[in-house]
Amino acid sequence: MFRAFAVLLLAVALASGESDQTTLRHLWASHAYKPKPIPDVWRLSTTPPTERDLDAFRRFTSRVFAVSAFISHFGVPDRYLVTSQRDQSDFLIYDLPAGATVALYVSKPPHDSFGAAVIIDARGKLIRLIK
Repeated sequence: MFRAFAVLLLAVALASGESDQTTLRHLWASHAYKPKPIPDVWRLSTTPPTERDLDAFRRFTSRVFAVSAFISHFGVPDRYLVTSQRDQSDFLIYDLPAGATVALYVSKPPHDSFGAAVIIDARGKLIRLIK
């Protein structure tokens, strides 16, 4: 259910302007989202340094969409954005060089799942959707 909702939310975000542009950066900057510390339930005792290579994220494949598994592979994200709105997703965000961003549509903790991930460039152009 959450995964389907995350994909639907992504489709709406992609529908603005050009078909390959997203409104995610505007959404994250809105008053609907507040930055919070990464929940302890997702912090692992042996987490690698945060990945900064865009190609590493592009190559990501998995059938298991677990936040803890993603963090154990790519390191701790730069931001955790939380909304109080029931119909919106929370996000874990990795800020990469040259303005690229990787964002995971996450469930509320203590759930350990994400519905989808998106990679966008500095202009908001979709690079890859992981679902």
